[in-house]
Amino acid sequence: MSSRIIRYLPLLLLLGSAFVPFRILEVQAQKSEKILLFKPFPTGLHLELSYIHSVEKVPVVGLFQIARDGRIEPKQTMFASFGAGLPFEGGKKAGVGWFVKEEGPTPVLEELVLSISPETKQELRINGLRLELHKLEHGEKVKIRVRKHLLAEVIWHYAIS
Repeated sequence: MSSRIIRYLPLLLLLGSAFVPFRILEVQAQKSEKILLFKPFPTGLHLELSYIHSVEKVPVVGLFQIARDGRIEPKQTMFASFGAGLPFEGGKKAGVGWFVKEEGPTPVLEELVLSISPETKQELRINGLRLELHKLEHGEKVKIRVRKHLLAEVIWHYAIS
């Protein structure tokens, strides 16, 4: 009987591994349901969200980090001037034309949801990958989050995409 178990052990391990959960970073357009990004990520991954502020018309860059538990932690905001909807205190001069505000103890987020507008030129950068979100339909909502997926789901996603 033990020789039968040993013979089928690789198959059992392979089948069992299909049910191992993986954390996947998902970026999805909600109206069109288009998946813009579906990738496993290393712990501590940094996200950079850049856009043109809708009122002040200056560039803003938000830096985020994926926490060990998969939630999104705001880390830093960089902006070109003070004004409506921008940090009004705590910004330190950082080079020519930029201020930086280190985010203090802020609540970590389960997800980020962005409303897309071509005028604000939203872009998401992740490890050298650049997603030009502003090229999506005006008013599209983009959800950024980390979810657990079984290995079988991950393999299926890559097989059909």
